[in-house]
Amino acid sequence: MVKLYLGVNNCWAVKRWPLPEDWVDVCCSIDVEYVQFSFDLLDPKTSEPALSNMIRRIRDTSSEAGVKIQSTFTGLAA
Repeated sequence: MVKLYLGVNNCWAVKRWPLPEDWVDVCCSIDVEYVQFSFDLLDPKTSEPALSNMIRRIRDTSSEAGVKIQSTFTGLAA
């Protein structure tokens, strides 16, 4: 038997909810556990230590909320 998991691509968060605390909260409010992360939310040109800090916030916030980043997407701006 096949088991399917419902998830969302979080590219919708780029304009209104760019902070991980915000888009993870939206995911939780609609009971979405699996997310395809859009790299539009993480600028690769960001310098250290800001880049590592944002990665840590994304990892910690999603983990604490039980939201799993299942895969990634290069984004709509790519």
